[in-house]
Amino acid sequence: MEKSDPLRILIADDHRLICTAMRSLLPTRSDLTLEIVGQAHEDGHVLMMVQQLCPDVVLMEMGIPQMGALELTQLLKTRHPVLRVLIYSLHCEALSPAVFMEARADGYLPKDSMEDDLFAALRLVFHGGIYYGPPAREPAPALRPAPSADEIDPSVEAAFELLTPREQEVLPLLAKGLSYRPIAGLRFPRLSPFSPRNSVTSASSSACNHP
Repeated sequence: MEKSDPLRILIADDHRLICTAMRSLLPTRSDLTLEIVGQAHEDGHVLMMVQQLCPDVVLMEMGIPQMGALELTQLLKTRHPVLRVLIYSLHCEALSPAVFMEARADGYLPKDSMEDDLFAALRLVFHGGIYYGPPAREPAPALRPAPSADEIDPSVEAAFELLTPREQEVLPLLAKGLSYRPIAGLRFPRLSPFSPRNSVTSASSSACNHP
């Protein structure tokens, strides 16, 4: 793409703040020449502005009123076969790429996409490519599996048996990441949030005193 040949973009999003943010963000890349030709806030505006402004790419939010991005993309592609449509989401839809392919969308950016993903997608779809989400990122570390009964230290098991039933109930919840207040609400609704804390203090004392 040459500097003299800008990528003309129409932003389609009913969130005006998002449109404003996009207009500020998109022209900042030195490696892309972008021109925001307009912004539309519902399907009728999109259809009219595509007809009037002839953008290269419509950058469309998944929830655009009234018919939604998928149906609107199909209509746009029927009327303007060379138009490129890149859909992005502000929510947590877990949709298969096949859904967007069926709607003839040229690309989809999920909610967790990064700024570089947006520019990579725009560059790719402008040149006739298809973009369905960023490449897989560094996988999260695998969780350590729970120990089997044979792997549990007998001294730990013996110490656990010394705890009261309430203490035995509180400790696994803490291990899952819950704090004292949610535990009090879930398990002991009539108790103060300090009651689970006291149970843990007592449990720690019991474990420390166990030989």
